[in-house]
Amino acid sequence: MSGGFRFKQFFVAHDNATMKVGTDSILLGSWAEVPDSGRCLDIGTGSGILALMLAQRSANLCVTALELDEVSVQVARQNTLNSPWPARIEVLHERLQSHEALQYDCIVANPPYFPAAAEHAQHQHMARHQVGLSLHELAHHVGRLLAVDGIFSLVLPLTQGDEFIAQALHQGLHVQRRLNISATSGSEIRRVLVSFGRAACDPVIQSLHIYDENRQYSAAFRQLCRAFYLNF
Repeated sequence: MSGGFRFKQFFVAHDNATMKVGTDSILLGSWAEVPDSGRCLDIGTGSGILALMLAQRSANLCVTALELDEVSVQVARQNTLNSPWPARIEVLHERLQSHEALQYDCIVANPPYFPAAAEHAQHQHMARHQVGLSLHELAHHVGRLLAVDGIFSLVLPLTQGDEFIAQALHQGLHVQRRLNISATSGSEIRRVLVSFGRAACDPVIQSLHIYDENRQYSAAFRQLCRAFYLNF
């Protein structure tokens, strides 16, 4: 079996994908609000992990997964075929900017978050650097594709997360929930999970640290991700 990550209900091979399985995606896939049915869009699916997590969580949800990198598209399609839900996940080799569809009930993204600078192979450069999709473009196209009652959820580092919140507001997208992620209790915030909707409200803001004082996974992290990790 190729290298990858075994979850309770599926396996994600990621040897050739630009984006390996990581904690950011696992947190987002566990935390994002998912409807009981309808249509979901996964922007930049990489290995397909978010699409698979959402399909597991909602038995009547159909997921469209977009990916720019052709090799990653093939990896995600194979992971989908090997999963229990191949009929409910469609992986498209397509840019978000050119994606035309009816509006989605939920949208998720683990988007690029480093300024375009570092020297990487071109396919990884496109996956993790702001050359293929800026935060402004992401906010614009989410605003275009999200249904009236839809929810958009994403994960970003703290600074970029605050920047995106400002961009989203210009598109009529308001913060509904926010989860600040730190490595340990009292340490600096490294990531933010944020969900957006079209209705203005007082957002629910919470915090979670991944590890406890013994450097073991915290009870809160285990509770959030218990449907996926084998040992939780």
